[in-house]
Amino acid sequence: MDLVEKADRNIGILNAVLQKEPNNPGNLYYLARELSIKGAIVEALSFAEKAIELSKGITSYPLRPKIFLLLRDTYVHLQKIDAGEAVLRELTDELPDYPDGWFWLGSHAAQKGHIDEAVKYLIIAKEKARAYRGQSNFDSSIATWKADAAIKQFRQ
Repeated sequence: MDLVEKADRNIGILNAVLQKEPNNPGNLYYLARELSIKGAIVEALSFAEKAIELSKGITSYPLRPKIFLLLRDTYVHLQKIDAGEAVLRELTDELPDYPDGWFWLGSHAAQKGHIDEAVKYLIIAKEKARAYRGQSNFDSSIATWKADAAIKQFRQ
């Protein structure tokens, strides 16, 4: 079964589950993720936005950072770069210890040509990745090599 076939299967399951639990942010996140895999970006955006709204206020919700990142990816895919950056700023404001938000904020700054700002965010990302002990999965390679490689690339 390839990735698209798996996404199709999962979309069917998630749509059925959402009939019973329409306000479950986790199910909405997973549906948005699967729709993104299929290339249904506009539809994915709608579910990701609803997931971020419904997960607001749920203390220590482990999928919340992932919802933010999916929302950012979706906006970027739709060429809404400023909206993607705004999502990252919201993520780093709300969950300042989560390293991936800082890493991607650095990437956005570099794409705008703001190299000093990008380096600052990447250093923060690396420090946060070394210390992160939260409930959400994160990219541990930020601490070991990814932030350093990005800094080197952006300074060239």
